[in-house]
Amino acid sequence: MTRVVMLLVAWVFALSAVPWAQGKTDFSGAWTFQADKSDKAPAGGAAVLFAAALTLIDVKQSPTQLVLAGEATYSLDGRESVNRVYGGQSKTKANWDGSKLVLTSVVSVSGGGVGNDADSTKRDVPMTDIWSLDAGGIVLTIERSFTAPAGPITRKLVYVKTRIIQ
Repeated sequence: MTRVVMLLVAWVFALSAVPWAQGKTDFSGAWTFQADKSDKAPAGGAAVLFAAALTLIDVKQSPTQLVLAGEATYSLDGRESVNRVYGGQSKTKANWDGSKLVLTSVVSVSGGGVGNDADSTKRDVPMTDIWSLDAGGIVLTIERSFTAPAGPITRKLVYVKTRIIQ
């Protein structure tokens, strides 16, 4: 009887760990932008730059890092990540919201973020990317939101997995 109770307790603990393990989505892969399924880019200055979509994204993910080849590396262990983006610098914290990865950044740029040498004003632009996969793991959706000088902007970027990256 004691053995049955101990097995039952072990089984309950094992089942309680399953949702946590399932919550950490693996975004690894080569992803191709789908313009026809994505929101159109907004017009004007920094809005265009921040809402821009990479045509191809190669992602490698480990338990502690998300690496966008040639673009950025994000820490998945709660530490702040610093990357060079948009002609400036991005400070980002990654957090999990269930199976979604939330990248909360402050992007520091000069000249409106569009390389305008006549405008040397430094701006800190808050930006959030929420990454999610469809049930089959084939469609990556990034919900990007940021605040441009003209106000808040949100854009949905859709990608399809074209190959697996280990």
